[in-house]
Amino acid sequence: MKSGFVKTAGFNPPSGGRPAQKLQLNPDDLYIGLDLGATHIAGVITNSKGSINNSKNIEISADEEKDSIIQKILEILDFLLTDIQHKRVIGIGFASPGIIDRQNGISVYAANLSNWQNVPIRQILQGKFGIPVLMEDCSRTMGLAEKVFGCCKDVDNFILMDLGFGIGCAIFNNGVLHTGATFDAGEIGHTIVNSSGKICRCGKRGCLEAIVSGFAISKEYEQRASPARVFDVKEISGLAAGGDVVAQDIIKESGKYIGIATANLINLLNPEIIVFAGGLTKIGDLLLQSIYSAINEYAYQDSLKAVEFKNSVLGDYGGALGADALVMDKVFEFSCLEGKR
Repeated sequence: MKSGFVKTAGFNPPSGGRPAQKLQLNPDDLYIGLDLGATHIAGVITNSKGSINNSKNIEISADEEKDSIIQKILEILDFLLTDIQHKRVIGIGFASPGIIDRQNGISVYAANLSNWQNVPIRQILQGKFGIPVLMEDCSRTMGLAEKVFGCCKDVDNFILMDLGFGIGCAIFNNGVLHTGATFDAGEIGHTIVNSSGKICRCGKRGCLEAIVSGFAISKEYEQRASPARVFDVKEISGLAAGGDVVAQDIIKESGKYIGIATANLINLLNPEIIVFAGGLTKIGDLLLQSIYSAINEYAYQDSLKAVEFKNSVLGDYGGALGADALVMDKVFEFSCLEGKR
């Protein structure tokens, strides 16, 4: 407590001996979370309760140059730190897609960002701002946000399905975020759902992500409908709502495969809650109904009866809030994270 990160909050009821002090994070401290995606960078600065003091979201493209992305990250941080004493900022959590070298603070590779390889993001950010930086996979930070701030605060066994430009998941088992032997757990997007399917950007054939991601849906519509220009998922969703049969069929097929993958997770892990998050959830009922239909068809019924399905309500800043919570976990040791970093 001498550090000032943690303050006392009274005492627990006596149970014999000296009363145990309750501890809480210092409400005056601030935390920054950054979430790098294939279409945007989101940043938040919050207090220890997750209340957002300020936020910023900047669009990027999947083929944007590395230096341009870095400059946008720095722009967000400059904005968030305006009129803030740096000494009050405990740390920066950075949610990154793809492969991460946590020990050295490097974003190694991201399939959905073609020019984002071997970026020493911790060195860059700590060198400029002098604030400690922690890194984690972006799907996992979304799950961590649900555990700390969202719909799974009191839930020990749940899965967050991150449905966006890429596909991933966060797995909480007995209250702990499962990361696996090499910190690669949760790559549901690279499980095979159709062995004769399309080639994924990871190089494998038939990955879930190659069929249902935002990129895949856009590409599939381009191939089937031959439009005059490329449509993004939001536009394709609008076309489906307006009666476009091709758009409707693609969304339904995507929902089916997401549902099959989700059913496999239910059968394997027996969760209490499945949380759907990410940009694809904005498509709405057409996608979700297809997901639920496939889950009902393929999930083991005893396990399915125990599952509650929820949509994340944390919005576009869910990943950034989770990156924010990553720093809080390091300070306060919530014990949400598995292994040492």
